[in-house]
Amino acid sequence: MYGRNVAHDIISKYGTREPIELADRLGYIVINFPLPNAIRGAILRFKGCIAIGLNSSLNEYRKRETLAHEIGHAIMHKGLGFFFMVEHTYQCTGMYEREANEFAAELLISDEVILEMQEESAEYIAKTLMISKDLLAYKYTNNRR
Repeated sequence: MYGRNVAHDIISKYGTREPIELADRLGYIVINFPLPNAIRGAILRFKGCIAIGLNSSLNEYRKRETLAHEIGHAIMHKGLGFFFMVEHTYQCTGMYEREANEFAAELLISDEVILEMQEESAEYIAKTLMISKDLLAYKYTNNRR
């Protein structure tokens, strides 16, 4: 639950759940550019600066999720390079991906909103929160541990 705890600390410190606002406050540069379809995002580190590249072919919802995921990597996995690949999305493919997914789910989905919407369908909740059903499912799975 490391990613979840880090997300709570970051939300408390910066007072936002919005990835683009958080990236700005952290001093990260966000760049949209063409990437192979299998890669949603990447962290680029150069001379102490962090840039997060987002696949320009993603819709705005997927860019938001990917940015949240990559911010998680940038904060928790300093010194490591990552590509957020479609086939690794929301699967337990390793500790680092799981932690970044935990971070993204916690950043984008508050417990309070989940409680308020508990009678709604997953499709409705995901659409309202502008997230994928996969990330929503990850949040539910993560909260049951």
